[in-house]
Amino acid sequence: MKKMKLMVCIVASTIIIFSMISCKESRRFGIFNVLEDRIEMNGEIDAKTLKDFEALEKAYPHIKTIHIVNCKGSLDDTANIKLSKKNHDKKIDIHG
Repeated sequence: MKKMKLMVCIVASTIIIFSMISCKESRRFGIFNVLEDRIEMNGEIDAKTLKDFEALEKAYPHIKTIHIVNCKGSLDDTANIKLSKKNHDKKIDIHG
């Protein structure tokens, strides 16, 4: 009986740990990271950035502000322009 209880505790602990890890990963969308009260942008804009932002937007539709932590520039100017237009159209505030 003690072995069974120990096994249940180990399995439950493993499930909790993996669910916590997956929750943190699901809050990361490329260069965007969802924190408790804001979205942070950290990295260069590239061809994947717009798709990452669209996934973020789908998961968190009430985005109002993005804080730029570090963005050295753009590796894909077309993606940068499309992302900028999307943020402008949705009236998302950008702060650096």
